[in-house]
Amino acid sequence: MAVQGIHTGGGAHSLSSDLFLGRIFFGASVFADLSAISVWVAHWFGWDSDYVLGVLFLSILVAAVILARKFVIPIRYSVGLFLLGVVLALGLWSWLANTPVRPVQVDITNLKPNMPIEGYRGVVQGHVGDPHASVRVLVRPLAIGEIWVQDIPIVDVNGDWRVNAYFGTLNEGIGQEYEVIALAVSDNFLVTRATGNALPVGKIDDTTIPRNTNFSTAVIVKRTH
Repeated sequence: MAVQGIHTGGGAHSLSSDLFLGRIFFGASVFADLSAISVWVAHWFGWDSDYVLGVLFLSILVAAVILARKFVIPIRYSVGLFLLGVVLALGLWSWLANTPVRPVQVDITNLKPNMPIEGYRGVVQGHVGDPHASVRVLVRPLAIGEIWVQDIPIVDVNGDWRVNAYFGTLNEGIGQEYEVIALAVSDNFLVTRATGNALPVGKIDDTTIPRNTNFSTAVIVKRTH
């Protein structure tokens, strides 16, 4: 009888361990499902990537709390499950940051070398091989070396894009040369952000320009007045 008691206790311990491991794997699968759903939503519906990413991490926390209440998991295990999700997310982010972006052709079509630009505003047009790609246009005044990310271009279903770019200000930058270049990536928003391709509109420096991206041929134009 004593032997049976010991055997029964061991079986219960093994069952408890298996159940706990099962819950961990279930939590990891929830994390993977949330990641896949977020990628799909951001890519196809064009939602803001910061919003979707925030919802993803909040969902992980909520999922951990729900699991703790539904399956009566001790709070330390629930916190551990959440931390596991965070570690997996950080590992995924590091892996995504080193993932080569998909090759996609991007071109500037309406600007030619040494083409005159009248005024401080001008339309830049181009084409990208994937109409779902994320496109950025950079303008660099050669006289001062600054780099300015323009407003996010509008891309139509054929992959043609356009943006109103700035070439200096109303009274500054007259007679100067400007280098214009386009960047494009056709990956999901997680890869785009992790590789540094989600450039913010405004002034950046050379170190901010992603090396893991698709570049158009640079075009140098000159503002006439």
